[in-house]
Amino acid sequence: MFGKRKTISHNAVLLGTTKGVLRNHNSLFCSDTPRSEFFADFIGFGRVMLKMQNGKGSKGRRLPFPLGFKLMPSSIMGAIFLVLWSEVAKGHLDKIDKTLLLAFRSMKNSDLLVGPGWLPQVVRNVSFLGDSIVLIFVILAVSGFLIAKRAYLNAFLLSALSMGGFWIISLSKDFFGRPRPSIVEYLSVPNSASFPSGHAANSTIVYILIAVALFKIVPGKYARVCLLSGAFILAALIGISRIALGVHWPSDVLGGWIFGLGWCCLWFLKDSIPDSPTAFSRYSSKQAR
Repeated sequence: MFGKRKTISHNAVLLGTTKGVLRNHNSLFCSDTPRSEFFADFIGFGRVMLKMQNGKGSKGRRLPFPLGFKLMPSSIMGAIFLVLWSEVAKGHLDKIDKTLLLAFRSMKNSDLLVGPGWLPQVVRNVSFLGDSIVLIFVILAVSGFLIAKRAYLNAFLLSALSMGGFWIISLSKDFFGRPRPSIVEYLSVPNSASFPSGHAANSTIVYILIAVALFKIVPGKYARVCLLSGAFILAALIGISRIALGVHWPSDVLGGWIFGLGWCCLWFLKDSIPDSPTAFSRYSSKQAR
């Protein structure tokens, strides 16, 4: 009886926080909506996920592994990203960018994509898979599946890291302010600055994090390899499609991939979250010895 009341209470709180997150999700993309409301609801949602995963808090527990070491992959990728931008800002990559961009266009007419007449529409369809609206629906669907599988922490981290990545990419575009390519006709309509590519970065973050979140749920080594490989291939194709459409320089897409991979490496911090059962399983076993 008491267990049932506790479950109902958890579900009620979860429903309330979920409504708050969905109500304020536009704060990541609309400048006239307070972002503080979104993050307040999202933090509350995360706390509910962690409590449902473990059933209790974690005061007084020590983290089992140095946090700085787990941040190293993301730090390295971040440094590479800044070096790339430095080269872009100095114009050292202009010649390579133009050569690679024009390689996708007809030699007779740079406004036309190389290949058959149906290829531009296929490229647009691939690019559409990296659109923010599509990615949000994918995140919600996979998060719902993870919750159904009682992988509450994975569901929260997938949503939190993805939405956080979207927001930072949006701010980065405004900060760097690189103009879009002007040497070819756009085969798609861009609506923001060029560096880094939002489609490349966001699709890398979402699809690779989905593969990682589902990795232990999917049975069989072959299926897991296919899952990870498919995520990397899809992210690569979406990035290439942005170059083919003429809306991004190749270095923009490269920057998006680097940022996305670095952001995905934050998943390694999962074991350092105090309420994560895997965070203290090794530590508890050591104490028992």
